[in-house]
Amino acid sequence: MRLIASLAALVTFVGCATTAPAQAPAPRFEATEVELTVKEVDADLVTQLQAAFLKVAELKSAQLKSHTGRTAIFTLMFPGDVGDLPKSLATVPAPGLKFVSSKHQFEYGAFDNQPPTIAFLHPQPEQTLNAKEQFVTVEVPDKDIASVSIGGKSAPLYKGGVYRLKLELAEGRQELVAVAKDKAGNESSARVAVVVDTTAPAIQAQIKLVVEGHVDAGSSVLINGLEVPVDGSGNYRAEVPVRKGQRSVEIVAIDPSGNKSVQVKTLGE
Repeated sequence: MRLIASLAALVTFVGCATTAPAQAPAPRFEATEVELTVKEVDADLVTQLQAAFLKVAELKSAQLKSHTGRTAIFTLMFPGDVGDLPKSLATVPAPGLKFVSSKHQFEYGAFDNQPPTIAFLHPQPEQTLNAKEQFVTVEVPDKDIASVSIGGKSAPLYKGGVYRLKLELAEGRQELVAVAKDKAGNESSARVAVVVDTTAPAIQAQIKLVVEGHVDAGSSVLINGLEVPVDGSGNYRAEVPVRKGQRSVEIVAIDPSGNKSVQVKTLGE
């Protein structure tokens, strides 16, 4: 009686975590589940085959899956390379098995291993802020976002792919960290260094009054008792400090003969 056998290998392997950001490692084959189809067999031959498979040392197990008409399907668990299975089945003494064909089927589950993209919109790197309270804003264009946090606090979706959160920042230089996580568990972060400076600048100022005029050539000029330069034409100009509470300036002119003129100018005239 003619026997026709075909093999279909269903490979069982160790899986990988769906949240891994990198590609999965190559599968490790613990055992190969092989579906063996044997045609042109009756019930007696099926019984013989079941007994014969138990004697094949390389097989971990052999189970009859179905027997319909003259076709029987067995499920074999074969450790090692499935390409070596025909050699092992060739050791079956009876009934005889004639190899016809084989088909390998691999099943993989795809997973998202790409982290989301995240970037700061406000503040910008090395920006100096003059207020502690800031709407810190980031952009995350990915569609499958599970959560976004800024400074360790959950940031709500503003619109589109923009998330913003009002934060009270500390004075001085600091780093802001934003983290985006997608539904597959992939995570990415962005950082920006900023300076918060809310201290008003100190002001030091001294008010000076500009006094200028003309006297006879060769005369000397005193302003509030201080002598100021006079050029050859009798012109003078000087910056005079103004004291607290001062309301007027005294100008004294003395010619080469010792004649003196005094003029008092009220500030604002």
